[in-house]
Amino acid sequence: MANFQAHLSAAAALSGLASMTCLSMELVSPNEVFFLWGVGVIGGILPDVDSNHSTSLQLIFTLLATIIAFAASVHHIHYFSIVELWIIWGIVYALVRYVVIIFIKKLTLHRGTFHSLGMALLFGFIITVFSFRLLNANAVFAWLLGLFAAFGFTIHLLLDEANSIELKDKIRVKRSLGTAIKLLDWKDKTASVIMIISIILMFSLTPEINALKQLFNQNQWHTFSQNILPKERWFQPHPIK
Repeated sequence: MANFQAHLSAAAALSGLASMTCLSMELVSPNEVFFLWGVGVIGGILPDVDSNHSTSLQLIFTLLATIIAFAASVHHIHYFSIVELWIIWGIVYALVRYVVIIFIKKLTLHRGTFHSLGMALLFGFIITVFSFRLLNANAVFAWLLGLFAAFGFTIHLLLDEANSIELKDKIRVKRSLGTAIKLLDWKDKTASVIMIISIILMFSLTPEINALKQLFNQNQWHTFSQNILPKERWFQPHPIK
């Protein structure tokens, strides 16, 4: 199992490269690219929330509580006074940071359901729905945020799986091999069934799937192919078209 710093560094680096690629393909604006990177980083440390004593658990819930509290406040900004918005922010933050975390600790087992590709998919759908329904993001950007969330989550699982094999003096396979990369945790059938139902439910709330076509259309990939390498000499500034 990789440590917190390794997960954070890998998610930050790879999400950074992926988000810059999206910017070069003109899928997002310079301001939006930071949001893609941010959800990728959060996804990269999220699987360890099933460890009751992990640094990820405290950090993730602090971030989630802050983001959800801001979203709840902004959603009501035209209806309530500043003091009322402060109260809403505080209540939502406290509920997520100090109440929801208790249920997560009780309901999750380390390297269990949270460490699965099914959870990566569910997390991606949750971010997509949250962005589209509550933050009023357009469909394409909402899907991109969901993809980056699932991407960061999967990076975490791959890194954990890679660390199950030691290559120092001789190759040694740890007993943890196979516990990170799995579709679902069938040892806990109840949790797996709940996850499948949740995936179907969240997918039904996502924006139109046709929006994804804009991420893979011919024009976007033409832009990518034109910008991937310098047209002339390296590091000679010239307008990118």
